[in-house]
Amino acid sequence: MKTAIKLLFRLAVVAAVLLTTMIFVVLPASATANIDQVRSPNPGDPSSYILNDGTGIEHFWWQVTFDSQPARIRHYINGPGLGGPIIHDESWDVTGRATPVKNPEYTDPGWNPVAPPPLQAHNITQPAGSAPGQYFSTVEYYRFDQTLGELFEASARVDYLVKQRVEVLKYNDVNGNGSQGSGETGLSGWSISVNGPGTLDDWSGTTDSNGLLVDTSTGLNYRDVYTAGAFTAIETLQPGGWMNTDPTDHSLQKTFNVPSIGLIAAKLGNHLPTPGTYVDIRATPGILTTENGTVTLTVSEQNTGEYDLSNVYVDVTGGATYHLTKGGPNPPGTIFSGDTVNDNKLNGSLPGPAETWTWTIPNVPVNGVTTFTAIGYGEYGSNPVSTVTYPQYGDERHQVTVGVTPPNDVPGFSTPTMVVLIMALGGLMTFFMYRKLRRSQR
Repeated sequence: MKTAIKLLFRLAVVAAVLLTTMIFVVLPASATANIDQVRSPNPGDPSSYILNDGTGIEHFWWQVTFDSQPARIRHYINGPGLGGPIIHDESWDVTGRATPVKNPEYTDPGWNPVAPPPLQAHNITQPAGSAPGQYFSTVEYYRFDQTLGELFEASARVDYLVKQRVEVLKYNDVNGNGSQGSGETGLSGWSISVNGPGTLDDWSGTTDSNGLLVDTSTGLNYRDVYTAGAFTAIETLQPGGWMNTDPTDHSLQKTFNVPSIGLIAAKLGNHLPTPGTYVDIRATPGILTTENGTVTLTVSEQNTGEYDLSNVYVDVTGGATYHLTKGGPNPPGTIFSGDTVNDNKLNGSLPGPAETWTWTIPNVPVNGVTTFTAIGYGEYGSNPVSTVTYPQYGDERHQVTVGVTPPNDVPGFSTPTMVVLIMALGGLMTFFMYRKLRRSQR
């Protein structure tokens, strides 16, 4: 029994010695890896940034000191954020190299001198359209182990910022088609604000002579943002009848996304429409045979302008007074037609098709010769400052006169008049016959 215990103890000691030896083999020797960032034109300035337009270049310089057998050095860049995708990754075999190893010693085409001398750097072009944000440059050192092969030993990291340049343009959409075409220039003096996903991505100002939004805080007609996501440009509509055409839903705001390849030009288009309507009124029959009768009035309002009209109505005065709307209340028996898309708007030609609203009113009383007058009204624009009514247009008023003709063949004479005339003629004929008789008796 004692012999067995001694044997087990000796085996345990041997196992412990072997395990300790293995641990010393696996554990890495002490080493250091340092990376220093050099950036042009501001070497060593971590607060500076580059653009993602395909012209931004990051300059990296690093060296690795170690006391182990070197195997490989890896340099990679990822972002935005530590969990972001890797946008650059390369490695160099440094087997047999003496400490320290530093990047200017390589002949890779990427190793170019950068001011101030004698510093050299590894130059990496930021991919066009990269998402703005914080990126990380990491250098990793791997040593060689005779038993286990290549083992990671140390790393160092430095970060930098990437931004997206954004321009906001206000343009005159002359043809109102919702996109900027040839000859459609910028509009100056328009107030616009931009809201971004980050607290530092909001700015506002007014547009310059080219229609570009000038950032009040910087005086520049662009903004460099470093947060990806949805941005919203919100305009203040100017008075005078201007309408929003870009975006095509005619709203006062437009959303655009960051990132984008190249310069983002968030465009907002406005159009000064040609307004106009035509009002018509007709009576059936147009001439009555009695001074007290009724007619059927047909009243129409046609949108001859470009933009839809809301709050449309026609006022009719004459033998009766009517206020005609689509939904009423209208006179009894009135038939309405014309709102083909059923949107409660008298649609114009933009985007079209233009509409004509019609009201047919039966049994309208007429007392003698009567003139009916129709005046139409409408508004365009969702913003109060652009609301315009139309009574100032001459084609907004139309009249129709209902005449009265007696039911006989002698125009201008009534039946009692004819009876009196016949009686008078009969009396004259009797008088002349009497005189002729008296003369013949003499």
